[in-house]
Amino acid sequence: MSRRALGVLLAAIAAATSVSATFLPLSWIGTSRGGDRFGLVTTGWGTDTAPATMDGIGPQAQIGVPIVIAAVLLVLAAALVHLPAHQRLAGRYTAVAATALLIGSVWTTFMTVSARLSPNSQDERLTITYEYGAGMWLLVAACVVAIVATVYLHARPPVRTPAPGGVIVHRLDDDVDADTDTPPFGISVPVLPENHLGQAAPPAGPDPGAASPERTT
Repeated sequence: MSRRALGVLLAAIAAATSVSATFLPLSWIGTSRGGDRFGLVTTGWGTDTAPATMDGIGPQAQIGVPIVIAAVLLVLAAALVHLPAHQRLAGRYTAVAATALLIGSVWTTFMTVSARLSPNSQDERLTITYEYGAGMWLLVAACVVAIVATVYLHARPPVRTPAPGGVIVHRLDDDVDADTDTPPFGISVPVLPENHLGQAAPPAGPDPGAASPERTT
């Protein structure tokens, strides 16, 4: 798997994890009696009572909205990296913006939840439990995965060695005739006779060894 493909996969995981975490408990404030828990459960979409039959909770801020927006931007960044090379920079910038928004939203959520879990005054006679929920830890994990995904999305593709230009010529060996040289083009050069083109053959004269004919009168 290439680095870009791994970055796309991690960005999708971070987006899905962050959105899922907003529906899980971010904090719990309450008490336990006889195996039952009574208190307040804070999620990314408000504060609910446990059990749900308890009343008295008004509308709460939906702190999960910026987290969902950051998740959508992460998915968009993962899709933009498949553009051509000269347009792929938009996906990298989107990934940086989405990761920054996610980290900022999770930090704001953590500070809000932490303030609720640290009241100024507590009555020691009341056994009230203050604890972070699983959604808070999943949001932190999503931020870490988003950072790694952004790093992989910014990784440059491996440099490929360009193919040699021109025509690749192979020399063929001629085992039949050792005197025939094969040029780089693979075509044997014929050997021409010495009297070819411009070298005329010597005129045929009388044979010195032949007897001259007798002259008759």
